[in-house]
Amino acid sequence: MRRLRTSGLQFLLALMLSLALWTYVSFTQNPTEQRTFEVPVNITNPKPGLLIVDPASGEPIEPAVVTSVQVTAPQIDLRELVTSNFTATADLSPYDEGLHNVPIRVRGPNSVRQRSQTPAAMQVRLEPEETRTLTITTQLNNQLPFLFELTDASLATDQVVASGPQNLMAQVAQVVAPIELQGQTSSFTRDIDLLALNEDGEPVTGITLAPDHVKINVQIETRVGPQRASVLPKFRGQPAPGYTTESIDWDPKFVEFVASEAISVPLETEPIDLSGKTESFTQTVRIIIPNGIQARLLTEQVTVSVPIVPFEIPSNVPLFVPVSPTNLGQDLQVTADPPSLTITVSGTFEQLSQLANATVQATVDLSGLGPGTYQVPAGVQLPPGLQIVGDAPQVTVTITAKPPGGQSPAPTTEGG
Repeated sequence: MRRLRTSGLQFLLALMLSLALWTYVSFTQNPTEQRTFEVPVNITNPKPGLLIVDPASGEPIEPAVVTSVQVTAPQIDLRELVTSNFTATADLSPYDEGLHNVPIRVRGPNSVRQRSQTPAAMQVRLEPEETRTLTITTQLNNQLPFLFELTDASLATDQVVASGPQNLMAQVAQVVAPIELQGQTSSFTRDIDLLALNEDGEPVTGITLAPDHVKINVQIETRVGPQRASVLPKFRGQPAPGYTTESIDWDPKFVEFVASEAISVPLETEPIDLSGKTESFTQTVRIIIPNGIQARLLTEQVTVSVPIVPFEIPSNVPLFVPVSPTNLGQDLQVTADPPSLTITVSGTFEQLSQLANATVQATVDLSGLGPGTYQVPAGVQLPPGLQIVGDAPQVTVTITAKPPGGQSPAPTTEGG
């Protein structure tokens, strides 16, 4: 008996030592670690006829919820784990219409232990779904241009199935196919997106329409046939002095229009201002309909090119220039008669405009002349392109000796 008891104690001691050794090896060679996984929540089993809607707006939604799952497992096992090893489910099968706090159930491998989960539940609002068949109404937006009329607007189908949460479907008063008429001058066929509207004509969002668009054929005709008239640009003002217009061109020169009566006169443009212009320019202007006539232009603007050029016809202008003697001999003095000249200069306006910034003098060359009176030609240096009209001007100069010991005046003209 004692031997049996001793054997039992030895076995128990060996087992405890083995367990301790296994625990030591496990924790040192393959320690337990902690890790967090972001797991998408799969929402399942809503009861037939119920929709998940936004708690605030009531519109249908597909919630995208992620729960953070924190787990612990041996290091080797944890390294092999990925998010797809976990599933998170929110089961709606027990719930009816209303706002509910639904638990999120997470499942993972048996080798891991779940420590925490955030969130552990999600808020879900369920609303009954309603479906109705409605008649599509055409909605005409804005007006056709003047002298055009709508003769027909036909839909490929006039029925639509509307579905959505009961609280939103209660707001739906009609389904419309909006047709934009502004600027339309010809018939057209196109697909139009359908809109669910409330009693105030405002869109109701969150409603599903089947079909969600419809093909529409719109017939537009003119009330009278188009006419054709010439176009003449209208101008006001004049270019800057010395400039003129040349070979004005515009496009188009003829336009078509529809009007309540015939127009037999050319159509003018809004005025183009030429005042003070010195350079060519291009301008786009509106065509003006004569007063008292209702008309619709098929082309409403014309582009006008206006060349601005200087006058090329020479002009004659008088020019006052002072006389300036040069090369007077030593110990001599001179007087000129007249002391200044008025000459006539010829040139274009652009050439004559150079005189505003030029200093012009009439010089008389006294080289080699002693005391006495002489008729000397005056030389005038003009800006490029300008010419003196007539013969070269003559100046009478009187040269005298300087008074002994006196100061002679500078060799310039004297007297009035």
